[in-house]
Amino acid sequence: MTAFQQILKDYAPYLSAEQVGLLKEHWRLVEEGAKIMNLTAIRDEEAAAVKHYLDSLLVLPYLQGTSCLDIGSGAGFPGMPLALLRPEIKFVLLDSTGKKCRFVSDCAHALNLTNVTVYQGRAEEAARQKQLRAAFDTVTARAVASLPTLLEYALPFLKTGGLFIAMKGPALQAELAQSKDALFELKAQIEQVLPKELPGGERRLLALIRKTGQTPQKYPRSVGKPEKMPL
Repeated sequence: MTAFQQILKDYAPYLSAEQVGLLKEHWRLVEEGAKIMNLTAIRDEEAAAVKHYLDSLLVLPYLQGTSCLDIGSGAGFPGMPLALLRPEIKFVLLDSTGKKCRFVSDCAHALNLTNVTVYQGRAEEAARQKQLRAAFDTVTARAVASLPTLLEYALPFLKTGGLFIAMKGPALQAELAQSKDALFELKAQIEQVLPKELPGGERRLLALIRKTGQTPQKYPRSVGKPEKMPL
């Protein structure tokens, strides 16, 4: 058993041997891809097991419904590990970089993941697409932007009653105070903030944000505005 597999076995004992093997195979594909493009700065498999895979799996108990959008998926985190473990949920992985989207699409094909669709585009534009707007039960995002900006990216994709899971570090506490206007304007509320800790002591915070009403049609604003001029 490799160090990668041992860490997952020790800290995620609910995973079957088959699931651990699938996650290991995904990491092998990421390692290969990282040789020719900027997918991840992490090269050590033990660090990857913790900072990519166990980190992604923090979201697993909170997924709801049958559809999930992962914003800014990059090399496929958290979307690909979640899709491997929850084959009954349809995942759309969104990223603006064509090379990364092609890589993730190739990974899904190599792993026979029929529940993964990859979509290239900016969140501000993708949320205007009829097939994506208000289409998802759950939306995830890991280390994409500050929370006020992230809310404008994510909430238009959710069905009313859907759940946005923002995967953040300790900076979330300050960002929550800055998000009151965005939450009110975009029709959402903070349901829970859950403290988590990865092996080694690195802290994470998961913000579970419930969409309470229909997002006004003027949101999201044009590309760049949510970041430059947060609500």
